Order: sequence, then C-alpha cells, then structure tokens
Amino acid sequence: ESADTTEEDTGSTTEESAYIAKNQSYKIRINVSRNIAIIYSINSNNGFDNVVKAFYVSVNSNINTGDTFISEKAEWRKLDITGYGHYSTRLNNSEYICSSAYFTKTVGNMNIDEYNKMGTSASSGSIYMTPADAKWIYNNCGVNTQVQIENDFDIPSSVNITEFKKYNYVDKLEE
Repeated sequence: ESADTTEEDTGSTTEESAYIAKNQSYKIRINVSRNIAIIYSINSNNGFDNVVKAFYVSVNSNINTGDTFISEKAEWRKLDITGYGHYSTRLNNSEYICSSAYFTKTVGNMNIDEYNKMGTSASSGSIYMTPADAKWIYNNCGVNTQVQIENDFDIPSSVNITEFKKYNYVDKLEE
C-alpha cells in the first residue's frame, strides 16, 4: 500500500512505502571526492568497522557534508529535473540517497546516461547509485541509520569496491 504525497517546498511528488527496515545494524559512509559508498555493520562493541559493501556512487560535489541519519523512505521520489529516483532514502540534512534517474516511475524506463555516471560527480541532486545498491540500503538500513558524508577519507586497500559496469547499448542490442 502506497500513497502519493506532495511536498510543498519542492512541488515534487513522492510515493511513500509502508515498508520501513527496522535494522539499525549498519552505518553508511560516503566519500564525496572519490564517489564511493561504504556500508559498515555493527561489531560486538557497538562500533562500526566491519565492511559489508563498498561501491561507486555519483555524488553532487555541493552536497552538505557531516553526520546525518536516515529520516524517511519512499519507493519513488520525483527528482528536480531528471525524472524519478527509485528506492529513495531521505536524510535528516535534506539530502537524498536513491537510484540513478528514471524518466518515469517505471522500472524499465531508466535514464541510461545518468546511470553510466556512477563513479563521477553528479551535477545536481544528492547521492545516486545503482538501483540494486539503492534497494539494498532501502531494505536493510532503517530510519535513524547513521550516515557520514565526508569530502574524503582513507579507504584501506583491504576494502573491495564493487566494479561498476556501465550499461552498454550495443551489448543490449545483441542479446
């Protein structure tokens, strides 16, 4: 069950989901300059040092940095001018984590040019990622999950960053 809502400050339409992960076992860390997200799980001392996932994202270089947390989730959210973000997670600092843009609220209607920008800076918006990574956060990181957005930080060589594979129109046509 989902309902359409309108946010007065942006005039954007959101479709809110009744599903909210209750899990507080993760911390999300965003490296703005390298366009990388790292997900940590909680350890036995209530610290976050176990890397669960690391992957490329597309981050607006003008994003608000600092500590924040997940405050709301929506399955689809209207983006400023680029269409719709799938598996949208709103942060307490008014930034968003979501998939790269779709032209419409239809899974098969992704903006491939925006998708292929993973690993490079976004020109607008907040934090974009592949739909699979956005869905993982949507399903596994509950409201109040800590998010640290930093300009840069050291990433240990032991962290395995998932390789980003661009969508290739030619390969798709040959399938």
